Amino acid sequence: MMMKNLLFAVALLSVALWTGCATGGGGHTGGNIVVTVNTNPANQNVVAITLTVQFTASVSGTDNQAVTWSVSGANCTGNACGTIDSTGKYTAPAVAPTPSPTVNITATSVASPTKSDTYPLNVLGITVTVTPKLNDNSLNVVKGVVQQFTANATPDDPRAQSFTWSMVCDAGPNLCGTLTFVPATSYTAVYTAPNSIPSPPIVHITATSTIDPNGTDTVDVTIVKSRLSANSTYAFHFSGFDASGAIAVAGNFATDSNGAITGGTQDELNASAQVTRTIDNTSTFTVDTNVHGSLTLHTSAGARTYRVVLNTAGDGQMIEFDGTGRRGSGEIAQATSSKFKNSALPAGSTFTFGMTGWSRHHQFRAARRKRLWDCDFHWQCYRGLQHCGGRPRHHVPHQQ
Repeated sequence: MMMKNLLFAVALLSVALWTGCATGGGGHTGGNIVVTVNTNPANQNVVAITLTVQFTASVSGTDNQAVTWSVSGANCTGNACGTIDSTGKYTAPAVAPTPSPTVNITATSVASPTKSDTYPLNVLGITVTVTPKLNDNSLNVVKGVVQQFTANATPDDPRAQSFTWSMVCDAGPNLCGTLTFVPATSYTAVYTAPNSIPSPPIVHITATSTIDPNGTDTVDVTIVKSRLSANSTYAFHFSGFDASGAIAVAGNFATDSNGAITGGTQDELNASAQVTRTIDNTSTFTVDTNVHGSLTLHTSAGARTYRVVLNTAGDGQMIEFDGTGRRGSGEIAQATSSKFKNSALPAGSTFTFGMTGWSRHHQFRAARRKRLWDCDFHWQCYRGLQHCGGRPRHHVPHQQ
């Protein structure tokens, strides 16, 4: 009888141990199991519509690493939230959930179905941005030259993303030049403007995502005679060296209705003298691409040629590039009213300026000057402090 009771107790203990193994796997209870979900690559929090994200799940507290995957969302149900397969590969839906784009990816432990982890992921439509262009989506392109455009997508996946490019000419088909791109490298396209300016001179260049047909962006190109704006004034400055030493040049010139230079004024300074010269109307600006060209300014001292690199707005950096022996660099910018007017200066602010040069008393000795000016709410500058060679001097300028 005692032997039977002993065998019965051993059997009960075996059943208890087997039940514990079945609950958590590997001899562990379900309470010790922890599920952790991430993406591969790690920490991805956004995906474009129709694209995929690989999820991974690690399960601690058990030898059984198996999980089941599911997708849910506050603003979607079923396949409208996307789908996920048994390997954790998630495919986003063709339309992003709205108003909240977040879907929840959940991995649930097979060993203990009460243990899971959820990873939030935002599904977004693709936003395309084409550059270069100004804030109003416009860009001037000179007749007969080329301009490269670049498209970017957000969110992006270079493994799947590409673009189609198109153009619409307001003057009619085949009048606004050509647009070329290679599908395999379609992040860029090259536009060649026509040699004759059509009427109207507007062409619309558009990049469209091949993943999301609603992902588009357009540049409104105006075909012009010159990158210099018509009926405008440009300011420039230049510093460098010639055979006698350091030089500095500052000036301005005006343009006509075609963007051609009509004349201007140029101030020159070197180690021994200063002179003001007139820029005449034989001066020119030519381009070889839409962002690079040559500026030649004619004065009584002869012609000076500068190579110029332009930004989207038509302002640029320049270097002297001729056989005069003078070398240096500077800047050129359109003198627009938004930049050059009293109201562009924030009222009640303090402004600084500085200059470097040579003292007349000591050859090649730097004489540096800095000033701090205060301006009132009528944009009148009324007092300041000037530093000369490290010694401060109070300075009360005339109203500026």
